[in-house]
Amino acid sequence: MSRTELRPTDVALPVNLLVALDGSLFSERAITPARRLADVLGAGVHLWSAVRSPDEADDRRGRLRELGEANGALWEVHVTDRPVDAIPEAGDGDRDRLVCLATHGRDRSAGLAHSVSAAVLAASDGPVLLVGPRVPQGAPPGSWLAVCVDGSKDSEAIVPVAVAWAAALSLSVTILTVAEPVPESVRHPGSYPRLHGPRGDADAYVDGLAADWGATVPVSGRVIYDPVDVDGALLDAFAPEPPDLVVMGTRAPRGLRRLIFGSTAAAVAHGAPAPVLVVPI
Repeated sequence: MSRTELRPTDVALPVNLLVALDGSLFSERAITPARRLADVLGAGVHLWSAVRSPDEADDRRGRLRELGEANGALWEVHVTDRPVDAIPEAGDGDRDRLVCLATHGRDRSAGLAHSVSAAVLAASDGPVLLVGPRVPQGAPPGSWLAVCVDGSKDSEAIVPVAVAWAAALSLSVTILTVAEPVPESVRHPGSYPRLHGPRGDADAYVDGLAADWGATVPVSGRVIYDPVDVDGALLDAFAPEPPDLVVMGTRAPRGLRRLIFGSTAAAVAHGAPAPVLVVPI
């Protein structure tokens, strides 16, 4: 019996990937991963930017036109004093549009490239694709998708989302959790008093999730035992064979308005060798 009512077939995959650009070369790092995903999904790519003056708009239009022609993408530049107000439908419940942007993610903060990109991120009610500085611009070397859970019911809700993406991208899925290595409670058999990770048998937990969701694509579970470092443990797991995509959840109250400043997802986005799809739960 599945642990959430959401099914992979209920997940709406994007028909358009909106790449938020701020005029920096760093922000353009999000274009290639977005283009690769769009090609597989049969989706379009829309390059979007906002500037505060008409003079700046002319330069920005020239650059976006060049990038659009090179990537087969539509492009759009808005002139506005309030960039967040110009975001076309990004914050209006358009579930067919995936916002994509580059992020530094330094020092366990989102550290986005620019305030305009941050505004796009803040306005989105749906998933956001974060492209960190360690994501290669070449073809991804892996053939799997990593989905990270923490033992909570909330985090389990992103597993069917990950399975839907994996099916569309022809990837296998590995469900990862990081658990503090502690002995079983003497007073409460079957309980493990962890500071992080599932409170029960961690291996049985991920194996159960894999069994629940393995009908559509190959799904396996893996527990990483680490006493302290959740972020580093996940990144170490990616090193031998980098995944194509990492899926993580956030409990931000409105979309990603307060995206994980100081959270595991920001740190993983900074260090991961793959784009990170952050899903509000």
